[in-house]
Amino acid sequence: MSLTRIAALTFFALLGATPSQAEPTGLGEAVRLSGSPRLAGYVLTDPDLPAPVRAAGEGLLARIGHGDAPTAGEGAFSFSPFLRHDPNLNGGFPEDHVTVGGFRFEIAEEDQAVSSLIAGVTLSYGWRRGLGGGTALELRSGLSLGHALEHDLMKVSVGAEGCLRHRASRELYFHGCLDLAGSRFELGESRRVGARAGVTRLMTGFGGAHELTFEGRVERQLDPTPYERGLLSVSLLSAMPGPVVWSARAEIGQPVDGVLVTRARVTLGATFELMDRPTSLSLDWRQAEGGMFLGTPREDRAVTLSVSRPISDRMRLSVSLSRNASSADPYDRDSIGLGISMKF
Repeated sequence: MSLTRIAALTFFALLGATPSQAEPTGLGEAVRLSGSPRLAGYVLTDPDLPAPVRAAGEGLLARIGHGDAPTAGEGAFSFSPFLRHDPNLNGGFPEDHVTVGGFRFEIAEEDQAVSSLIAGVTLSYGWRRGLGGGTALELRSGLSLGHALEHDLMKVSVGAEGCLRHRASRELYFHGCLDLAGSRFELGESRRVGARAGVTRLMTGFGGAHELTFEGRVERQLDPTPYERGLLSVSLLSAMPGPVVWSARAEIGQPVDGVLVTRARVTLGATFELMDRPTSLSLDWRQAEGGMFLGTPREDRAVTLSVSRPISDRMRLSVSLSRNASSADPYDRDSIGLGISMKF
């Protein structure tokens, strides 16, 4: 049974209706929009629901590895071509000069940021296996290859993650994950590894279903400047009748001497049906500190407004507007992002 069908059954059960008597909207449709199978399983296993619906919920949880018995591993591969604008695809300096003490110093052309349309493909693979006792092993990996349309420049990024997720009870989950990521571009590369652990609490209230997660993370940057630091975050995903899905996330991170890193970040979002297609809006604010620019401590505050919407069954359009207020003049700027991606 698909997650869409399960969400519809949830709605029917909550209203005491049958599929022939109701449309798949309201809470059930909001759970589907949330994309969280654990939230769907939680709603479907409500003790007040009919036994067949609760059985469907337990079946869903077993298929994603949270059943009592072990399950065979299963994986899925996706292929996603993309076209987007990259304001700095080579990792260069954002201006062609810098002024120090009233003197103008030119930046070599090969060290300047290159802005261009970039076309490429993202290859992703996900695998999951139930280990028994409500514990699932999840593996994910991805490779992104992009080439500038106007320049002979490439951008490559890779990432992988492994997680253990344990269902302690109907409303409580624990997880632990290890991850690594890297990217390579014309003027450099970056590599990092990380580990995180957290707890998720599922609940109902205010007419909706909610997923609240607390998480701690340790990350180690290997390139270009090695460092290690810790981060704490809290996130909330709320599926509400409408249907609409509200999301919120707040994160704080330790400072790093001599390196510009994000110290605080808040993201708010909403996903809803607009002209029969799910549309997502998000507002992201972040504060970064650390490092020096021309002998002065650098601090950035960035705000980004994003809109994402499918324009066909396989194609998605994303648009973003960003404002970065920086104490370093070359980085104090506005930008517009535009991207189109497909998924197979």
